[in-house]
Amino acid sequence: MTLYKFSNFTYNSDTRELKNNETSIYLRKKVADVLCYLIENKGRVIGKEELLQAVWIQADYRENSLLQSIRELRKLLGESSKDPVFIRTVHMKGYEWLHKETSILVEEMPVTDKALTHDLIQATKPTPNRKPFPLIPLFAAAIIISLFTLFYASNFSEKDVTKPPLIQNTSIVVFPFVNDTREDEFQWLELGYSDMFSQGLRKMTALPVIPTYVTQGVMAQQKLDNHLKDSDKIAKLLVELRANIAITATITKDESDLRFNYSIYNTSSMIASGSIRFPNLPSSLPVLLSQIVKQLKLNDRDDPLAIKFNNKEAQQDYAKGIQALLTKGARLANNYFSASLLNDPKSKVAKLKLADTFYTMGKWHNAQQLYQELLADINNIEDPYITTALYNSFANLMLEKNDTEKAAQLLTSGLVILKKYSMPYRKAELLRTKSHLMTILGNNVQRHQLLLQADQLSQPYVSLQNEADSLYYLGSPSNDGLEIDPDINLRQNKKKLTLALDYYQQLNNKTGEALTYLAMGQNYYFDVPTRLNALKTAEELFRATGNDIDLLDTLNYQAYFYIQFHAGALATPALNLADRIIKQIDDPKRKQRIEFLKAFAVLDQGINRGDGVKSEYIERAIAKFNDNLTQFTQVQTGSVKADSHYLLGWAYSESKQHEKALEHIILALELYQQLGYKASIIYAETSIVEENLRLKRWDNVIKLTNNYASNHLTNRYKARAYYELNQYTKAWDILRASKAKYQERWTHQDNQKLSKYSKSVKSEIKEVLSPEVSSHLVYCEALWNTDGLDFIMLDTK
Repeated sequence: MTLYKFSNFTYNSDTRELKNNETSIYLRKKVADVLCYLIENKGRVIGKEELLQAVWIQADYRENSLLQSIRELRKLLGESSKDPVFIRTVHMKGYEWLHKETSILVEEMPVTDKALTHDLIQATKPTPNRKPFPLIPLFAAAIIISLFTLFYASNFSEKDVTKPPLIQNTSIVVFPFVNDTREDEFQWLELGYSDMFSQGLRKMTALPVIPTYVTQGVMAQQKLDNHLKDSDKIAKLLVELRANIAITATITKDESDLRFNYSIYNTSSMIASGSIRFPNLPSSLPVLLSQIVKQLKLNDRDDPLAIKFNNKEAQQDYAKGIQALLTKGARLANNYFSASLLNDPKSKVAKLKLADTFYTMGKWHNAQQLYQELLADINNIEDPYITTALYNSFANLMLEKNDTEKAAQLLTSGLVILKKYSMPYRKAELLRTKSHLMTILGNNVQRHQLLLQADQLSQPYVSLQNEADSLYYLGSPSNDGLEIDPDINLRQNKKKLTLALDYYQQLNNKTGEALTYLAMGQNYYFDVPTRLNALKTAEELFRATGNDIDLLDTLNYQAYFYIQFHAGALATPALNLADRIIKQIDDPKRKQRIEFLKAFAVLDQGINRGDGVKSEYIERAIAKFNDNLTQFTQVQTGSVKADSHYLLGWAYSESKQHEKALEHIILALELYQQLGYKASIIYAETSIVEENLRLKRWDNVIKLTNNYASNHLTNRYKARAYYELNQYTKAWDILRASKAKYQERWTHQDNQKLSKYSKSVKSEIKEVLSPEVSSHLVYCEALWNTDGLDFIMLDTK
């Protein structure tokens, strides 16, 4: 054991406990490592790169983590960077430990199994103001494996503080396990083992077992310290999760072996604790589960582990895959799951997770093949947790491939199974996937009903993924983006997304973090720099994780973002990269969208914005939109076909081919009406009025504006039509009423028009007027927060 003493602080390197007089706190591993390294190298400036190499070996996003760790240390030590007592920042160099009276004491304390168990039990006995519960939040995933019982007789011990009654009508919470070995090679135990435990427990009792990732999310929401030690807070979490049993554990080194130290809590106190030593953690799980079930007086079923691995290598590769999937991303996880399946070709759970990573990476043919193999053997998968996961994953793939009928069948099968079992969180996942199906089918009302049901099932913790999916601007990168779901409060969701990002960063979940950045980029209540930086960060993270489907969506929206702010030329790099990626993926829908955005970006550069029409761009845009309509006739979902007709109409209009423009915009309007896209309908109607104005069909303009929803542009066009028909008073009345209604849209040019209309009313003389403002100059950016818009222009320099 090593003790570091400085000022009023004492730090124990074995327990990672930092004490200051009467208070103490357990440090996160990286924070603890930084503190130790700084102290052990006191008296010199430690370069940032040296510190990164020492503490973050083979880790991504190290620099941000270092800065966060330094900030956290300073907060714990009660100092600031401006007035340091312990840690000095040396600009452009690194950090230096300042406290000269710091001492380091090393004590050798060999611990026997018996002694360690005794210490654990004594440490966890409830005492006044004693808060004995180190905990770190981690995500978990589903696995069941075969195990041995070699070390039970000599190494397992436990102590009942109070005997709990038979548990009825409740849920069991498995808190995320804590890796206290101080060795990164055992990080995979955090995610893999805690879920092995949850899954095994789920098979041994009819009671619901709340997934570890749910508890982890609640802790992140409440900003609880990684090493939570307040038993009152544990009880509060149990109440919030509608459960009354919590199981916690830490994993420590015991010479060459590992030791699993567990505690069991109810809503009032700790009720039992114990410790088990083992050379191989997974192989001790059945004994551990049986003992805990015995202590809780649950119904011990014959087979706690329904799906088994044939060897240790397969189970460890699987656990490492789970760790990688939720931290490093699909690409690394794919390697581990492939290795697990290679070591155990009969493992259905490894095959399922491998298929999931293929799906995320856009290798849909590989994913579908594995899903189909599993589905063909569904009767041999005894665990409903695995079968329902298969139905949900396969349904998501079918939705990506626009096979809504197959997706509906799979979802129905999964939900039928869940009528027999109490797995509310799995049911919530299936309902959310079904809500996606409703989005594709255009049933927005049922979509929200399903999301509400899912959220009620998983309260108080709502899936962060669902938050990312349902909180942002609904549009994919096309004119779908004009559509605003009335049931989504974007302003409120801005706050939720900021909180969701904090959750994911605390949990070190790079995929969740990237999805939230994408959602922030799509939420137009954020200012322009925040949105653009969020999209670029999402792109960087998705590249690192290998999530190619999400990367494509990010690149597409990034391009759409630039186009919306009339910087179409800046969309080219993102679209070029998207084009390279889509060639490896069989996804006509996204391919269509990329080609549409290429055409839109070219059109944006050709539109007359006061400096004349750029004919070469307009001609290229016309060709590209026509190609898009010809090439993707088989793609029936989404609005890209309608959008292509609509913007092709704009292109023809810019080239003064107004009859052709009118033909395509009318086609677009019909398609928008079929889709029920209200905002797009208004845009199309406005453009139809404009084309009639350009053709000087004044009576048509008046007739159309009487039938269509009014806006400031259509009011301008209607007033102009009356003026050209010598009805000056009506022109003046319409424009004056529009000024009162649309003050925020009123311009200097409108004032000039209104003045001329007024003069004509008095003089009965028609003056020559300047052309009306084109609808092509405005997309939907009037809805958007344009704070910091100049930031975009920096990319053009």
